[in-house]
Amino acid sequence: MGVLSRDQVLDIYERILDGEAGPSIADDYGISQQSVSAIGTGRNWSSVTGASFNPGPRSPLTDDQVLEIDGLLRDGYSVRDLAGMYGASFNTIREIRSGRRWFNVTGRPSLRKW
Repeated sequence: MGVLSRDQVLDIYERILDGEAGPSIADDYGISQQSVSAIGTGRNWSSVTGASFNPGPRSPLTDDQVLEIDGLLRDGYSVRDLAGMYGASFNTIREIRSGRRWFNVTGRPSLRKW
């Protein structure tokens, strides 16, 4: 597919806000999951969506954000996309996925060695 129209971008953004999984949206529009993430985070098309991309200093994640990230990981979002979306490091997201960190929040089995 070629360039997305303004209406398509707005539809993608609304679907992201509604919590729809990135892979599903990407399939519907014939674009990559990274493109969907870039629209959602404001890296691309921010003039259309109003989303503000801020790659500034990384902040600690709240329990609610960790639960959101865990759900998005289970829905197929990539570690890289989620790191950008939440202003967290790549390793932090990987540690959530693996159960090394926040296992008490996500319910994932702990891989921590005591």
